[in-house]
Amino acid sequence: MTHCVVCDATPQPVRRVRVLGKYDAELLHCPSCEHIRLSDPHWLDEAYSDAIAATDTGLVARNLTLAEQCSRVLTEALPTPGQCVDYAGGTGLFVRLMRDRGFDFRWWDPYCENIHARGFEFDPDADDPVSVVTAFEVIEHLPDPATLIDFTTRVCAEPVLLFSTELHSGQPPGDDWWYYAFDLGQHISFFSMRTLQCLAERYGLNLLSKRGLHMLSAAAINPRRYHRAVKHWTRHFYRVGRVRGSLTQDDHDWILGRLRAGGQAAGKKT
Repeated sequence: MTHCVVCDATPQPVRRVRVLGKYDAELLHCPSCEHIRLSDPHWLDEAYSDAIAATDTGLVARNLTLAEQCSRVLTEALPTPGQCVDYAGGTGLFVRLMRDRGFDFRWWDPYCENIHARGFEFDPDADDPVSVVTAFEVIEHLPDPATLIDFTTRVCAEPVLLFSTELHSGQPPGDDWWYYAFDLGQHISFFSMRTLQCLAERYGLNLLSKRGLHMLSAAAINPRRYHRAVKHWTRHFYRVGRVRGSLTQDDHDWILGRLRAGGQAAGKKT
């Protein structure tokens, strides 16, 4: 019998869905902690043939936003952070941005090439403990979220995990929920606020959450300072996007259309 990876209850099947346009998978929902996941994600090697999805047109904008948010959280809500590590750091863009802001960030990612933060890799088996682990748009990719939290408790002197993921309301959204991203096959695990609370309780950690940015910490963090830090940058960034008319979503839709039509992601947009 399948057990929930978050709370060990028995998840219930919701419906069959189509992944990568060719694989059938069961969407499972836990009635206890509200965690949603795809069963038996045997397609992950294929989904990660490119570590960075071609449709992730928001990658640069997201890193710029997160760098500003994270800088304010580390400055205003945490007591003098020391060395930090970005879990599944991708190309190293976020690490580079944070180092440019004066924070001693390190990169860790077993699947992606470090391009922007070379020389600042983190070795969990050899390096000294860190103060903070960040993991942005990562936890929804993991078959078991314990992988990330166990890493955090292992490498942090006193665990602090700052991460992002889009939350659902508690009941399974319809297939048109954009965050499922069934066409790409990389998102396999989905969370509600209740799910995050269950994870916090399981590990004896404190939870703070604001606008898709979440923190699990061993020590209690002032929630007002945290919420103010997260809120500051998003209002300014998205106001500029509305005035200019961002092309991020249009570019995403265009690339996804090419992939669905059997073409390549690369090519000239006319």
